[in-house]
Amino acid sequence: MRNFNSIMIFLFMIALIISCGPKQEKIERYMKDGIEVIVNHLEPYRIEGEPNTLHLEEEFTIDTEKDYVAERGLADIDNFDVDSMGNIYFIYNKSKENCIFKFDKNGNFVSAFGRRGRGPGELYGADMSINNRNEIIIQNIFQPKLIILNSDGILIHEIPKPLNLPTIKQMENDNYFTYKISWSAPGTGQGIWSVLNPDFEKIKVIEKEGIQGDGSKFAYERHVSYATEENIYIGKRSQPYEVWVYDSEGNLKRIIKKDYKPIKISDEYKKERFKARKEMEKKGRKPPPVKLYFPEYWPAFKKLYASDTGWLFVMTYETSSNLREFVYDIFSPDGIFIGKLNLNNYGGKYRSLPVKVKNNRIYCLREKESGYKELVVYKMKWE
Repeated sequence: MRNFNSIMIFLFMIALIISCGPKQEKIERYMKDGIEVIVNHLEPYRIEGEPNTLHLEEEFTIDTEKDYVAERGLADIDNFDVDSMGNIYFIYNKSKENCIFKFDKNGNFVSAFGRRGRGPGELYGADMSINNRNEIIIQNIFQPKLIILNSDGILIHEIPKPLNLPTIKQMENDNYFTYKISWSAPGTGQGIWSVLNPDFEKIKVIEKEGIQGDGSKFAYERHVSYATEENIYIGKRSQPYEVWVYDSEGNLKRIIKKDYKPIKISDEYKKERFKARKEMEKKGRKPPPVKLYFPEYWPAFKKLYASDTGWLFVMTYETSSNLREFVYDIFSPDGIFIGKLNLNNYGGKYRSLPVKVKNNRIYCLREKESGYKELVVYKMKWE
């Protein structure tokens, strides 16, 4: 009898150890109209055998405060992008000569090109991105054309485009992802996200949202978007918040949902906004013709960024102990919330600067305490 009891106690202890040990967490997901929906809550999932923690290892910086950078003519940075080989391209529209500055994957200056002007192949009020062929796509915001340069800055060709398409991203199949606002009356219109073919003909409208009334209010309510060569992300700042993922043809692939804790808009922020408006008036500049509007809470998130391999980074309004850092929710390529990341892409009080996630690296533009901008390149290490 004693042996039997001992065996039963031993088996009970084994069962208890197994039940208390680590388990593979079951992901909450379901199908809706043939589309997979992933449901994420406040706490991240911990999936056995999958990376759950991201560490950043700083590799180098490109600092506009340094003499060797300023001597090349890069006194400030308006935007940047990175090609598949790790070359980094900056655009600085106020440069007196060339507006694009190329650095290699180790941060060494290579060349400057892209002459400022309004003629063939010249840049004026331009924005920039890199396509999957490592070509440089230049949008002359005030001119109805795209300028296509090779990685050495040689003009390949110019493409006429509709002037009313201020936001364009060329995707892997040469389709374009675009966003525009169509106004039907003052203060009334629609924000429209579409996929166009290489001739700028509409393939599909993938999302619309109404614009009604005060523009300041719309700024808190509007959707947020981001596109890579393969995927389009439309972020809907509801509760729970949602990110709708589309392919390069505009077909919906997945809906990612995430709970969050609402964060109140501080009185300090409101005072800063009113102060900024008064300072504009003192300098003789006319403030935007909208009334300042403040809801009780911030939207669910601020911006979206995605990597070339499908990892999604959602910039929240959570605060970090370092006031120059933003807190990001990290989602796997399958839409699973696996953790958070603090990242300094500070661009001034309450403002952020662009981030790119490519080549297993995070390229992070930030403003230094001196006011100069620098790009920091981090290698991503997953555990």
